[in-house]
Amino acid sequence: MTKVAGIPAESVRHRYPHVFEPLQLGSVTIPNRIVRTAHRTHQPLTPGGGLAEYHLERARGGVGLSILGAASVHPSAAMELAPYDPATVPAYSRLMARIERYPMRLMQQLWHPGSAAHANALGGPMWSAGDVPNPVRGLVPIPMTQTMIDDVVEGFAVSARHVREGGLHGVEIHAGHNYLVSQFLSPVTNNRTDDYGGCEENRLRFLREIVAAIRQETGADFPIGVRLSSDEDVPGGNTPADARRIAEALGDSVDFVDASFGGYYRFVRMMATGDGYPLGYELPASEQVTRGLAVPTIVTGRIMTLDDAERVLASGQADMVSMVRALIADPEIVRKTVDGREAEIRPCIGTNEGCVAGRRGTFGCVVNPVAGKEVTWTADPSPAPRTKRVLVGGGGPAGMEAARAAALRGHDVELLEMTQQLGGQVAIGAAAPHRSDYGAHVRWLADELTRLGVRIRLGVPLEPDIVSSLAPDVVIVAVGASPRTDGFTAARPAFRLSTAARRRVRTSWEVLGFGGRIDRASRVVVYDDDGDFEAISVVESLLDRACDVILVTRHPTFGVGLPEPASTAQAARDRIAGHPGFELIADAVLTDIGEDGVGVEFLGSGRTRRVVADTVVMVGAREPNREVAEVITEVFEGEVHVIGDASVPGRLRTAVLDGATVGRSI
Repeated sequence: MTKVAGIPAESVRHRYPHVFEPLQLGSVTIPNRIVRTAHRTHQPLTPGGGLAEYHLERARGGVGLSILGAASVHPSAAMELAPYDPATVPAYSRLMARIERYPMRLMQQLWHPGSAAHANALGGPMWSAGDVPNPVRGLVPIPMTQTMIDDVVEGFAVSARHVREGGLHGVEIHAGHNYLVSQFLSPVTNNRTDDYGGCEENRLRFLREIVAAIRQETGADFPIGVRLSSDEDVPGGNTPADARRIAEALGDSVDFVDASFGGYYRFVRMMATGDGYPLGYELPASEQVTRGLAVPTIVTGRIMTLDDAERVLASGQADMVSMVRALIADPEIVRKTVDGREAEIRPCIGTNEGCVAGRRGTFGCVVNPVAGKEVTWTADPSPAPRTKRVLVGGGGPAGMEAARAAALRGHDVELLEMTQQLGGQVAIGAAAPHRSDYGAHVRWLADELTRLGVRIRLGVPLEPDIVSSLAPDVVIVAVGASPRTDGFTAARPAFRLSTAARRRVRTSWEVLGFGGRIDRASRVVVYDDDGDFEAISVVESLLDRACDVILVTRHPTFGVGLPEPASTAQAARDRIAGHPGFELIADAVLTDIGEDGVGVEFLGSGRTRRVVADTVVMVGAREPNREVAEVITEVFEGEVHVIGDASVPGRLRTAVLDGATVGRSI
């Protein structure tokens, strides 16, 4: 490894002997076994477009192999990257001119969505192996003719040639996750009766032709890999045993096999959230495909640390380990480990709210504000021209991130938190069942503040006399927001909910043990006004206490306010659905809260229902604690910033970005 990425000391090599062992893929040497497999960022490969800078950051961080996100091989499939077009070659060349100074090797995934496309970019129906609709899109595709098949095979070959001409080190054929090649491989989607359907060998024919065409076009020394679904996770689909046979049938016609779980039939299990699946959750299926295979292999699935990767490699489960989401959260995992700075590695908390949910044009990371902004932001901010005294009020994620960024700039930073713990609402949310990973980020921030010399005072509110005594140059107000308790609901904003039995009403914070508790309850109505994870956490906490829970929501179901709920909320939906103590009343609002329970009105129809309950939990709008900022600005003439929920209540990602933006600006 070069000086830029760090040279592993003998002690590091001893601790991670498999991670830092180079690996040969055809004619290409991979410097270590850490891989960033393909994922889409919606960034173009144009000057200043962001894709080059994103991958450069992972190269600097010491990744061994990175695979560019899916690139279209045919005009029928729209995508930011389209290497079937020769105009892509100069863009690749510009990228490689910047990448080549680092030891990281770079390849391109080649892809056609088939029936998984939103639309056929050429017009008309989507193409597929058969006429089976995609489970998410729902549109019926047409079975590809021989001419279509030949055209797409040629598209793969031409695209691979252009990738090689652009200077990249290899290609990966996407043959998994229910995309086009997988649609041919799978008995679920391939109902053809010609030479491309029926028996396994026929279903493999399309992929064999693609591999052969690429090999003929690019030569024997250009690495070709294939990504397979280790388990389609649908009745009648390919199992790990089937995927293993496919991998063995390909033999040494490919240089590596990349096994990844699932597809569109259970999307949440393809990119699982931290609240639903354990670390390494894909390994039981994937290792049946990869262990002992004749060619090098890659596995993935919530593998978050080099210690985890070393165990996978040492056990023989695979030859390389992909750490995509971990490397989004911190692209310097390898470099920091090499430098003995493991404690500085920012943890991925597995919410999917920035990386997976952000794939439709707002790619980023909940915990890493730099992800997706590499064009304008460096990993750490540059030193400030002069040191200032910065006072931060509020120890939630916005305040902590602001304090960290300001300290990295070289400022003298002090943080006040009125409670006895850091973390704000994240710490409250992390107390819910299945959400302990959520707190890892604020624990990391607390460690960072200690490392950077930020003075932290707990149990101290941000008040005018304290500001006057400390005489800061800058005050950052990050005191958060509180649940509204005035009966406001978003569905009936002009009215206030009648709460004759106010003593029966609780907030989500009280359920989770902050500011009071629900000591005794047996039948609880939870009103979900915003569709966020907060209501899910409340429901699961109450179910864990053996309460009967009736969730009333103005939405069609719960979790719909989350970005990309199929990947962010589905694991929780799976846990809650069918629970004997749970009932869902959707598309409805509360009309009143009485001694016997609540009145419910169904939106649209106007029908009403009385629901008996001894306790009601309101989950909805929060009110910014703006009065703190108003008081401070009256007595302090210096620079004041109001950030996070204290400004406008929002999501964790917004709070972290707010803090980073202000901290970097001082």
